[in-house]
Amino acid sequence: MNIIGSPGCDPWAMSIDYRYFNSLHDYVGRTENARIGTGVFNKSNFTDFGLTYLIDPRWSVTIELPFVINDRSQETNGLRYHTDAVGIGDTSIEGNFWVFDPLKHPKGNILLGLGMSMPTGNDRAMGTFLSYNKTDKVYVATEEPVDQSIQPGTGGWDGILDLYVYHQVAVTGLNAYGSATYQFVPFQNTNGVPTYRSNPFEAITGITDSYLYRAGLEYLLLPRQGISASWGLRMEGVPVKNWFGDSAGFRRPGYSIDWEPGLIWSHKTYSFRLYVPFSILHDRTQSLADQEDTVLTGKYQHGDAFFANYEIILGFSKKL
Repeated sequence: MNIIGSPGCDPWAMSIDYRYFNSLHDYVGRTENARIGTGVFNKSNFTDFGLTYLIDPRWSVTIELPFVINDRSQETNGLRYHTDAVGIGDTSIEGNFWVFDPLKHPKGNILLGLGMSMPTGNDRAMGTFLSYNKTDKVYVATEEPVDQSIQPGTGGWDGILDLYVYHQVAVTGLNAYGSATYQFVPFQNTNGVPTYRSNPFEAITGITDSYLYRAGLEYLLLPRQGISASWGLRMEGVPVKNWFGDSAGFRRPGYSIDWEPGLIWSHKTYSFRLYVPFSILHDRTQSLADQEDTVLTGKYQHGDAFFANYEIILGFSKKL
């Protein structure tokens, strides 16, 4: 494991992490709708620039600045058009602490993290939307905020909780690992951005909690070359309700469970990482707004969401 804060680390390190996915599979619950080619395509590119300072072998502080390039295309009357959003995302700062002294416990440890995310990203990027007027047989263009899924920022101040554990198992070079990240919204549930959706409980964009859980095994395949391979499970999503507040506004709750193979190469002060999660389960859960609209109208409501079948995650870090 090449982790900032491990024995022998330099006090400064920088990192660049890139993530790409194309969401084109439409789900209601765990059932996929046959809309490939006619539905929504979300092409998402996230690049996180990080800087870490090692205070001592057990304490460190990391600041991350994300940059996003997102494109969303959809159809109206057979014509596919695009909206996009480009810019910095929400900046985060986090402190981390090794529970055990890394110098005395090289075979296993627990890392705890506490941080916050600041609303530096634009949460109301605008785009040109098309609709078709059947009477006049013309396309009508309107300027509206782009979809929540491609907005660079959330508009909220979030708290971040992190947990990472690893331990050598069975043989030298084989480690079991697990991690959990939960980002929560303590102060507000909506950001004031209109959605123009028909459901009255979805009129304003919500600010949502989110989570990411990972667990698996990592093995040092080629010690001399510094090459390791990993295999594990990954689960990420948005809950139906936030930990705090009334969870008002529009959101697409749900989760994805993936197999996550990975390859890591470490050499002196450099580390390169490649992960390609591929999905085994998608679930777009019923939102609180859907539940409220079901009660209001007497008709069952359950919105959809588009998921990607795989992702590409690249990482690079260097001790400075």
